[in-house]
Amino acid sequence: MELRCPECASPEVEPDPQEGDEARRCANCGARFPRDSAFVSVLEAEAYRGDVTPPQLFAFNPTLAEMELRKGDGAITTINPYSDADELHRLLDGAQAARIIESVRHGLRLPALDL
Repeated sequence: MELRCPECASPEVEPDPQEGDEARRCANCGARFPRDSAFVSVLEAEAYRGDVTPPQLFAFNPTLAEMELRKGDGAITTINPYSDADELHRLLDGAQAARIIESVRHGLRLPALDL
């Protein structure tokens, strides 16, 4: 496991010549600390990851997707390697209209991209 700063979790940890052999300094935030406190535990890493994970904006309903695909003429169809951007946009719009893809927050919508 690589050394990380206990203050900001930055991997920019370097020896601190002012404090001795076992001292470290964070080049990111400037914190000084003993080398043995620089390790990040698995629990700390998981907790940190949870803090930076963005909130879910959209939900996918695989049951509805499977039903629509089985219809054959439903809101969505299978695509092939030759599908163009217009077909992908129609599938995205169809998936949203059939509530296969729904926004978690009211009013959010996946926009069609100009490719």
